[in-house]
Amino acid sequence: GHKVPDDVSIMSADDTNLLTLVAPKITAVDNHLYDLGTKATQKLIALSRGEIRSCREFLPVELKVRGSTGPARKKK
Repeated sequence: GHKVPDDVSIMSADDTNLLTLVAPKITAVDNHLYDLGTKATQKLIALSRGEIRSCREFLPVELKVRGSTGPARKKK
């Protein structure tokens, strides 16, 4: 009996094409998993070759706001 996004907001922790096939389209965090896997593989190879000793890198994420989220409600 609840309406999205009027009564409740819905979002996903990872973006997929399926989230755009429903109504309303689902808001999602895009973790760019392909880029993450590529970068992790490159770092692992470099570590195994002794080219680097350690690594810490933060990769960007993107919030894709779609129709499934509304404005935050004020606390009563």
